[in-house]
Amino acid sequence: MINGKIKFKFYPKPIVNSTRYSHLIIDDEYVLWLKNSVELVRIDPNTLNFQPFSSDHGIIKPIYVWPYQQGKVIFGQQDGFYIFDPKKVKQS
Repeated sequence: MINGKIKFKFYPKPIVNSTRYSHLIIDDEYVLWLKNSVELVRIDPNTLNFQPFSSDHGIIKPIYVWPYQQGKVIFGQQDGFYIFDPKKVKQS
């Protein structure tokens, strides 16, 4: 927000693959987290760098993603849920 006005930024090219994403949250650091049927993706809006997390990282078909208390993020799977701190995620 600038001078009380909302500022939007347009991205003419996709910054992630063409897979459909069904959930979006913004963490305390204003980083975007998107979810599709097979992965969780972290997007830094300042650099447009994106980092997918999938079964290679222990995330198997996330069903939902929600913001949680104290800046943490919760995502669920069929067998349960995980709570993590986005600030502790290593950048690739």
